[in-house]
Amino acid sequence: MNFLLKKYNILIFFAFLLTVLQVNAAKVILRDGTVIKNIKGVRELGNYFLLKDDLKNYTFRKSKISKIISSDGKTIFEHKILTAVKKTEDDGSLYYSFFINGKFAGQGGWDSYNQFEVTEGDLPDGIYKEYFNTGKLKRTFPIKDNTLDGVSKVYYASGMVAREGRFKNGYEVGVSKLYYKSGELKGKSIYKKGVRDGKTLLYYKSGKLKSEMTFVDGELNGIQKMYFKNGRISNIVSYEDGKKNGKFKQYYENGKLKVSGNCESGKLSGIITTYYRSGRVKKRKRFIDGRILKGN
Repeated sequence: MNFLLKKYNILIFFAFLLTVLQVNAAKVILRDGTVIKNIKGVRELGNYFLLKDDLKNYTFRKSKISKIISSDGKTIFEHKILTAVKKTEDDGSLYYSFFINGKFAGQGGWDSYNQFEVTEGDLPDGIYKEYFNTGKLKRTFPIKDNTLDGVSKVYYASGMVAREGRFKNGYEVGVSKLYYKSGELKGKSIYKKGVRDGKTLLYYKSGKLKSEMTFVDGELNGIQKMYFKNGRISNIVSYEDGKKNGKFKQYYENGKLKVSGNCESGKLSGIITTYYRSGRVKKRKRFIDGRILKGN
């Protein structure tokens, strides 16, 4: 009994959908140029349109339909091709022009605060696409409420994804990922309000860790570690506000120390020691403000 009730409710639900989404139309124009006339009814169901005339029913994906026109001449549905084209200002700054079915709709770009801003026009929601000269997809712009909002992807000319990130109110947020041309993960970073803020990890094609670092408000801060392909550490560097500051060490692939020393505000400072592969000291030099002291 319960099974019959559930089945009955499901049928009622779909019947309701097909009823409330039904509209009348005079003709349907497909993207290949085919025109279907004397359409008595159109039902929208997800990514499909169900069409009905006096003789039979038709089912088409929305992507196959160019336009649906009602009996009173109004456009019920129109397939929109949303594109973006990169432009360059006289001062060298970049912006994007956006088009709907080839007609200019607006333009925008990133401001000095790393926020994407539409500076002209009122862009309808949708995924705008930039293309290479070859016709292959280059970049996607998810527009919502006249700004970037959603997952955006950048592609290699081969068609493989090069970078993907999420935007909210025009700012890149959350985890952003980079990929090698062959598809392997190259790196991932955490973004807050359009800048890296948090852990960034880079990888070799093999999947092994290549480097790890921390950003605060877009600047390197804390310890950065780099690794050889064999997994051993190659470099350890301390950063503060984007500059090397504090002790650093560099290693040979055999794990032996190669160089050790200290930096202040991005410049070598104090005793810098280099080593042979065996671990013996090779030489020591004293630095002040990035310069070697005479008499070393």
